[in-house]
Formats: sequence, structure tokens, C-alpha cells
Amino acid sequence: MPLHRAIIAPLGVLTRQLQTIRRTNDLTVDVSMARNDEIGELSREFGSMLEQLGRHIDDRRKSEDALRH
Repeated sequence: MPLHRAIIAPLGVLTRQLQTIRRTNDLTVDVSMARNDEIGELSREFGSMLEQLGRHIDDRRKSEDALRH
């Protein structure tokens, strides 16, 4: 049971959050977990990646809008 609570359950939560992002295209879904271990680090890296991706998408849209006008 400790393995499930410490590793498997949090990875399941992260997986479901990422599936929600994929299904909805909502990059604002919070995937961060307040943990000081590898799972917390993984969730923060996913969060950083999503933020960066969101900024790139915004920049691209702004550039496309500027080209249209």
C-alpha cells in the first residue's frame, strides 16, 4: 500500500491531468504537485513545459494577427 500511495496514485493523478489537457487543449490545467520528490519535480517540469508552450502559441497568434492587419 505505501508504494501505491507514494508513487502509483500520484502518477495516476498526473496522467489524468495530462489526458484532460490533451482532450480539451486547455494548457492552463494545473499539473503541479506540492511534493519534494521526483514526482513533484516531474509535475513541475510538465507545468513549465505547458507554460512555455502556451507562451509560444500566444506569440504565434500575435504574429499571425499582425501579418493579417
